[in-house]
Amino acid sequence: MCSAKDLERPGIRNLLGDAKAKRFDVIIVHKLDRLTQRQYDLWWLLDKVFKPKGIDFVSVTEGFDTSFQPRSENSDALWIRIFAGGGVGEGNKR
Repeated sequence: MCSAKDLERPGIRNLLGDAKAKRFDVIIVHKLDRLTQRQYDLWWLLDKVFKPKGIDFVSVTEGFDTSFQPRSENSDALWIRIFAGGGVGEGNKR
């Protein structure tokens, strides 16, 4: 079992390789903190990995869905919602 505390996980390495090869159009997660618990890592994935490849991002339980917004607004609107709502890393006390 791997923790979402950072991006040094086999599944994330596979995800990054598949994103570079544009093997998918959207990534869907149950919750943001299942992908990563660090806001910087989430920003990096969304802005530097997914956005340049045209990959949309959906968090099912938190209502984030970049596919319904113009490309230029995708990550900006998501970041406003993350920071306004406490975002990734909050509620890590399990």
